[in-house]
Amino acid sequence: MESLSKNKLTTEQINSLTQRAFGKSADSISENTIGEFSALYMITLADKGVVLKIAPKDDVRVLRYEKNAMQREVEALRLVKANTTVPVPEVLFYDTSKTLCDSEYFFAERLNGDNFNSVMSDLSEEQKTSIVFQLGKLNRQINGIEHNKFGYLAHPDKHTDNWRDCFKGIITDLLSDSRDLNVKISVPYAEIESIIDAHIHACDDVKTPKFVHWDLWNGNVLVRGNEISGIIDFERSLYADVLMEHYFRKHAINADFNSGYGIDFTALDKNAKIRLALYDLYIALIWQIEYYSRNYDEGQLSWREEHLVLACNAFEGL
Repeated sequence: MESLSKNKLTTEQINSLTQRAFGKSADSISENTIGEFSALYMITLADKGVVLKIAPKDDVRVLRYEKNAMQREVEALRLVKANTTVPVPEVLFYDTSKTLCDSEYFFAERLNGDNFNSVMSDLSEEQKTSIVFQLGKLNRQINGIEHNKFGYLAHPDKHTDNWRDCFKGIITDLLSDSRDLNVKISVPYAEIESIIDAHIHACDDVKTPKFVHWDLWNGNVLVRGNEISGIIDFERSLYADVLMEHYFRKHAINADFNSGYGIDFTALDKNAKIRLALYDLYIALIWQIEYYSRNYDEGQLSWREEHLVLACNAFEGL
C-alpha cells in the first residue's frame, strides 16, 4: 500500500546498504508493498535471502506512538527470539547512523513461507482452522514475556507503573495527533474523551505488564502448508494488557484462536469487556487518524469513519 511514511530507495542505494552489511551487492531486489508504514524490500544475495526494512525519514510527520518504531521492532524481535519458540526473523544488521541512507534501517533473515492473508482463499477450512489455532498458541507465548513497567518499548520516558495511566496517556497522545493534523473525526473529541474518562477505571484490573504484539493480523503471519513459519512486523509492540491483541478485537474474534490461546470469552467479567471496547475504540481512532497522517487514498475514509462510530456506540449498556 502506498503511504507518505514509506522511504523508498533506488537499486543503487539499496546496493550500498547491502555492501555495508554483507560486503556484496544484491542479485535481485523486489519491493514488498503489503505493509503500510515502512518501506520493505525482499533481497536475494549470493548465499541467502534477506529482508530490508527502512524507517520513515526524520522530516516525515508520524503519530506520537509511531516514533522510534524501528528501534522498537529490532528490540522486540531480539526479545521474542531469546525468550520464546515463536518463529521470528533474526536481525542481521541494524544501522542508525543515517550516513548511507537518511533513515534507520535493518536487515533480517527472510523466512520461508507465504503471507497468510494473501493465500487464505487457497487454503481449506481445515488448514485455516489449524493455522489460527497455532497462532493463538504462539500469541500466548509472546504475551508470556513480562516487564515491570507499562508502555511502548522505545518510549521509556512514558512508561508507567499502572495500566490506567499508561493507556490514558496513549489515548491522549493520539487525540493530540488528531488535533495537530486538524482531523475532523466522525465522533466529537469531547464525546470520545467522556467515554474514556467514564470507563478508564476498568484498566485498574491489569496488574502485570505483558509483551503485546498488537498488530498480529493475518498479514503479519507467514505459513507453509499447515504450519506457521513466521511472525513478523513488531513495530507496534508494547507492554500492556493482553486483551489489546488483534484477535481479541470485535471484528476479528475467532473461536479457533481463542481455543489455541486458552481463553474463554464467555467467562470474561464486566471490566474485561469494557477494556475490550476501549481497545476497539483505540484502533478505530488510529484507523481514522492515520488516513490523514499517511495520506491514504480517498476511497478508504468512509469505512474508517463508520468503525469509529460503531466503537463509540459499543459502550452503551456496559
